[in-house]
Amino acid sequence: MRILQAIPVKILCITSRVPWPLEKGDKLRIYHQLRELANRHEVSLFALSDGPVHPEAVAVLKRFCKEVHIHRLTKGTVVVNLFRSLFKGLPFQVGYFTCGSAIKAFRKFAGKVRPDRLYCQLIRTAEYRKVLPQVPAVLDYMDVFSKGVERRIPKEPWWKRWVFRLELKRLLRYEADSFRNFERHTIISRQDRDLLPFKEASAVTVVPNGVDTEQIGRAHV
Repeated sequence: MRILQAIPVKILCITSRVPWPLEKGDKLRIYHQLRELANRHEVSLFALSDGPVHPEAVAVLKRFCKEVHIHRLTKGTVVVNLFRSLFKGLPFQVGYFTCGSAIKAFRKFAGKVRPDRLYCQLIRTAEYRKVLPQVPAVLDYMDVFSKGVERRIPKEPWWKRWVFRLELKRLLRYEADSFRNFERHTIISRQDRDLLPFKEASAVTVVPNGVDTEQIGRAHV
């Protein structure tokens, strides 16, 4: 990922899920990105988790990440986070993963790592950028959450639609605000970039997913 600079630097990545095991698209994307970045840079990972963590996750990730910290979000914490997001004006997608204990843990971890660059995967983690305002940061939108919610509204029961309309309104604003809060921005495809709801969308760099040819080769041996 040239967007994170060719000169070797310390990169701190924050994710909304632990990228192991590789059963979801966002996990696959960040796992291979971090593995590739680690070939040239010093990579550390702060991962949020709202469920059980695979017993081998830390060991696997430490094969290429110098430091790994997993912060658990309990069900009670998530409920409080969602309730607070109503009054803070945050999208539920963002509020779900944002709380004082996690921010405190992230600040402590960042103090230990002392990164030169911050890499936030998905707008779910964009609030954590505020902990390190002095560190140049990259946001990987990956895809466009607002468009996904917009497409769901007609399919939801009438009594749920007001929640999704509220979420859509907040996501549209937050996606645009996030662009202004980061120095660099990436997304998975040109088609997704064209759906971003702000005029600066053309400045977002397309970083498509690749294919692990070694894994495919092993599967056919």
